[in-house]
Amino acid sequence: MFASILSRWATTILLIGLAAPSFNSLAQQGRPIRIVVAFAPGGSNDVLARLIAPNLSERLGRSIIVENRPGAGGNIGSDHVARSAPDGNTLLLASPGLAVNITLYSKNTFDARKDLVPVSLIGISPNVLVVHPSVPATTIAEFITFAKASQSGITYGSSGSGGAMHLSAELFKMLTGANLLHVPYKGGGPAVADLVGGQIQSIFANVVTALPHIKSGGVKALGVTSKKRDEALADVPTIIEAGVPDYEAYVWWAMFAAGGTSPNVAAGLQRELAIVLKAPDVANWARTQAIEFIGSTPETLERFFNTEIEKWGAVVKQAGLKID
Repeated sequence: MFASILSRWATTILLIGLAAPSFNSLAQQGRPIRIVVAFAPGGSNDVLARLIAPNLSERLGRSIIVENRPGAGGNIGSDHVARSAPDGNTLLLASPGLAVNITLYSKNTFDARKDLVPVSLIGISPNVLVVHPSVPATTIAEFITFAKASQSGITYGSSGSGGAMHLSAELFKMLTGANLLHVPYKGGGPAVADLVGGQIQSIFANVVTALPHIKSGGVKALGVTSKKRDEALADVPTIIEAGVPDYEAYVWWAMFAAGGTSPNVAAGLQRELAIVLKAPDVANWARTQAIEFIGSTPETLERFFNTEIEKWGAVVKQAGLKID
């Protein structure tokens, strides 16, 4: 589905080779491994971390704790990992906000390119524009017309300023002229919950978070953000199909370790993580949630991450976004 995005790195994707040292032989044993999620419980980062943790724990023979540290668009949790000991025991499950925040925030307490070590690009998925049933629109065209007619702006939620949800909406605004008003939350879960409850009107949600509410009728799905329709939402057109030809946005998830972590530790952990992503229960879940699992090498993630910094940095600058 997303082969065009990653084709330039195809030769480095997936397992790093059977000669790689095991993670346990390199990292400090005995202590629990912490996977830090920089957003509130219930969002896609949190869901993925808790999906991966049991299988990864079994493979490593180590207990794994998922720890939520929300706030500042993911910067609080990310900063915590960046300042942690470089022993491979503290990991960050990151998403696009990590790349966006480099440009979005004028004052960052850490540099993600220097203070975090890439481990693996876990997966990638489209977002989906969903609205509360009270919104009088069933198509993207009707939503644009409705939003342009609003004087105060149609409210949209996000997992925090600078995240994939936020930037997906800002790109949509730039290309369509829709009048949208940003309402940031500390995670995708709380944002979707408020959409279902009618406190906000719309959101560019991760499919992982929104799908149960789409199926139950709690929200209406208007369009997906990928180039092609997604199998999990086969009846929902792409935003490109709906008349916005240059619109394309994805959410991704990646694992990083604290800065200074040994490349051998990162490589050993990537090898185990790639195997976990192929486990039947994990892989089957991904197929139902519009996620393409990748399990890339650290080197592939580093190149991908730098490309994302450039792409979304341009959107941030063009939209005039800045957080002090």
